[in-house]
Amino acid sequence: MLHPHQKTKRIFLCNIQEVIMSGSLIPKIIMFTLAFILTALLPSQTLNAQDDLPLLTLEECIEKGLNNDPDIVRAEQSLSQINNTLWTDYGSFLPSVTTSLGYNWNSRPTVAEYIETPDGQPIPVYVNESYSTSLNINQNLFNGFSDYFTLRANRHNKRAVEKNYSNEVINAVYDIRTGYYEVLQTMKLADVQRKALERSREQLRITETRYELGSAALSDVLKARVSEGEARLNLINAENNYKVAMANLNYLVGIDIEQQYRVDSSVIVRETDYTLENSLAVAIDNNPTLQSLKASLDASRNSVRAAWGGFLPNLNFNFSTSYYQAGAFEFGDIYSANHNYRYGLTLSLNIFDRFLTKRNVSTARASLNTDKFNYHNYVNNLKLLVTQSYLNLERAQLAMEVSGDKLASAQEDYKLAQEKYSLGAATILDLLNAEVSLKTAESDLIDSEYNLNLAIASLEKALGTIEY
Repeated sequence: MLHPHQKTKRIFLCNIQEVIMSGSLIPKIIMFTLAFILTALLPSQTLNAQDDLPLLTLEECIEKGLNNDPDIVRAEQSLSQINNTLWTDYGSFLPSVTTSLGYNWNSRPTVAEYIETPDGQPIPVYVNESYSTSLNINQNLFNGFSDYFTLRANRHNKRAVEKNYSNEVINAVYDIRTGYYEVLQTMKLADVQRKALERSREQLRITETRYELGSAALSDVLKARVSEGEARLNLINAENNYKVAMANLNYLVGIDIEQQYRVDSSVIVRETDYTLENSLAVAIDNNPTLQSLKASLDASRNSVRAAWGGFLPNLNFNFSTSYYQAGAFEFGDIYSANHNYRYGLTLSLNIFDRFLTKRNVSTARASLNTDKFNYHNYVNNLKLLVTQSYLNLERAQLAMEVSGDKLASAQEDYKLAQEKYSLGAATILDLLNAEVSLKTAESDLIDSEYNLNLAIASLEKALGTIEY
């Protein structure tokens, strides 16, 4: 079924043919000019089957994606594990306390004690059960500061894990942003191809009409048909690209890839005031990967100090008490002969441990050297990344301005080519070339908008300041 505007165009073109065939005094050239003006002014049919679909904004996509991203879930688990490790490190400064309760029964009675008869003779008392209890407390007073530096190392490790978590969040936000921008890009490019197809069909109808009237060659009709066929093929490719972009965005958000919704086409390019100098400074202070490497480097330094503690003496304090009673259990005097106390200090020094401590120190130093290299190497890599991202942003901003001027020029050229063709002053090739230039300019403007959004997101990802 034809759109009302398309019906109007077709009726008008038929009237043109009738007027010309009837030998009207109205010059053919004026009628063709009116036909082209009508084609240009009447709005074309726009397919917008998405109006009934729910709207999903960029912010909603990011919120859903952060809740469903598996890398973020794994980072959260790593953060939970390092917190448990810190509890263990804090516990190393506290005493260890153990207690025990015992009960024994023997089928053969044993002598529990001797009692004296009135005449002074000892008589053994036989029992077949006994009870015991004990309490032991042990506190390390000094171990070469190994526990202290281990705690400091794991605090830095926790900071490294936290920065890794932030990095995973930033990566997820960046991927979702670029995926959303790609959907907008492919959607707008499909709309450009749809409009180009409408122009090609109108041009084909007009060319066929002119051919029937004898004012156009068969080659013009064939060229118009080829142009219309290529426009249909380009539209299919553009719509397929849009579907793939939507499926990719659904995957990034963590929803069914077949789920359909509308995206917010009002997303615009944000204004930025970045300079290369402040971008480098912000990146050094905020980039989560660099901050994670710095925390790992600090942790390695403390691990070396903790390993050196193995060469120093250990001092421990211990206290223990026990109680033993044979026969029926009774709460006796705590100072009775069955109650025992013991406390003392133990100083120990590692004289030879088969080079185990030496190996631990060497391993810690090797990790420290590796972390130093990784940190300083990433500093240079980050500076390069920020510089490239900033230069890409500058180029994208300029390309955006040029694309706008290019589109305005192409629109004027296309209008001029239409007028010349209607007057017979231009060939069908001139008109088709102008149409291709217009379509290219429209696509370039959309691509430049996408590239600018992508450049901003890439720079902010490197800076560690991407919005979410």
